[in-house]
Amino acid sequence: MTLLAVAALLASVGGTGAASAATRQTPVAVRTGVTVSAAGESTAIPGFLIQSSAKTTDTGGTISQPGYAASGWYPVAARSTVFAGLLQNNRYPDPFYSTNMRNVATTDFSVPWWYRADFTLGSETGLRTYVDFSGVLSKADVWVNGAQVANSTQVVGMYTRHEFDLTSVVRSGTNSIAVRVYPNDPNRDLTTGWIDWVQTPPDKNMGIVRDVRVRRSGSVALRNAHVITTLVTPTLDSATVTAKAAVRNDSASAVTATVTGTVAGTPLSQTVSLAARETKTLTFPQVTLANPQVWWPAGMGSQPLYDLDLTASVSGGVSDTVQERFGIRDVKAPLCSSAAAAGRRTCSCAGIRSTSRTSCATPSISASTPSASRATSSRTSSSTSPTGTAS
Repeated sequence: MTLLAVAALLASVGGTGAASAATRQTPVAVRTGVTVSAAGESTAIPGFLIQSSAKTTDTGGTISQPGYAASGWYPVAARSTVFAGLLQNNRYPDPFYSTNMRNVATTDFSVPWWYRADFTLGSETGLRTYVDFSGVLSKADVWVNGAQVANSTQVVGMYTRHEFDLTSVVRSGTNSIAVRVYPNDPNRDLTTGWIDWVQTPPDKNMGIVRDVRVRRSGSVALRNAHVITTLVTPTLDSATVTAKAAVRNDSASAVTATVTGTVAGTPLSQTVSLAARETKTLTFPQVTLANPQVWWPAGMGSQPLYDLDLTASVSGGVSDTVQERFGIRDVKAPLCSSAAAAGRRTCSCAGIRSTSRTSCATPSISASTPSASRATSSRTSSSTSPTGTAS
């Protein structure tokens, strides 16, 4: 009777699973166009239409023309691998059921895939337009309005930032971008991986996995704005923050720009002279914060963030703006000096230590950590962070 009961239970579970696997996803409505107008705007393309290069013989010059008829293409979100996008469009059954993922034909991902979208520019004059990639697996060719603006030797490497000046090929109104993404080979390419106990996705994560941004500015652009922080430990009663930014003159003439803004609420201002096509890195005066809010790892406290806001002006007009968020923390992991602890590191966060043979283990909040109220009202980071996510 027991074996029959178990058999009945397995049959019931199997039947439920099969029904679940047959459930179709409802594709999310995806916008594949965006409007970018003012100087200082940096806007992510909200979504793409994708298609296998095996399904179309059209070239990038044709696919990137405004008005191209992408009938039968699949709408996907702004950050989507090819496989994830096809799942959302019900191209394959639920990969988390049974051996469905193993049964997907990997030949579908042995050829490049196209990503296509539109973006609209305002009629403002005197502005330059750029496209910014920072997450393509593994590499890509890029066309805008029929013109190739980058190839796979230029757009390559996970997390590497690539920016291209589109000013000469764009116009007010509708513009189109086409990206040919090549198959990803983790054994050869600078890529991202997956947890070793999870099945390898059949596309090996090929696709666009971080925002593609369209940016506009005047003759002077701000790039790589960030903050260097130093937290006093173990008292945590003081921190210094130093804001930096690259200021780039993209015009053919010398200019003088004034960069103003705030870091953690403290005003900043500096004037810089730039030759034609010159870039300089500005370092603003150090700012001291009393009793800073510290950014803590998950389980030790909260992750509050400060703001860095900068504006570059030329002849009294705004040329570019940038906003970043950052936390204040102190993380160290020096090798242990004693023979008994050889091969280990003494790791600390905001002066709180733990020891691990292979990694920095985060201790639980205890009597040795700051008080709950102190930890909750703290902040930590030695670099700019786009989010407050603990890690």
